[in-house]
Amino acid sequence: MLTTAYFLLGKIFKFQLQNRLLFLWIANVIVAIIFGLGHLPAAFKLTSPSSFEVFRILLLNAIPGVVFGWLYWTRGLLAAMTAHFVTDVVIHAVLI
Repeated sequence: MLTTAYFLLGKIFKFQLQNRLLFLWIANVIVAIIFGLGHLPAAFKLTSPSSFEVFRILLLNAIPGVVFGWLYWTRGLLAAMTAHFVTDVVIHAVLI
C-alpha cells in the first residue's frame, strides 16, 4: 500500500526530487491510518467502542504502522512483516 500511495501522490502532485522524502512520510502516515482502520472491525466485534476508544485504537495502531512503513522503505518487505509478526506475538502471547 505504501508504494501505491507514494506513486499516486507523485502522479497527483508532480513532486520534485527534493520533496521526495516529505511525500514518502505523507504516504506513510496515510497508509498507517488505513492500517489503524483495518484494526477497527475486531474492536467492533468485541464491544461498541466510544469515539475516544476508536481514536485510541486508530492512534495505537497507526504509530506502529508508521514504524512498519519506515522499515518497509528502508529495509524491505520482509523486515516490516517480521516486525509486525514480532509485535503481534509480544502483544498477544506475552502481555495477555
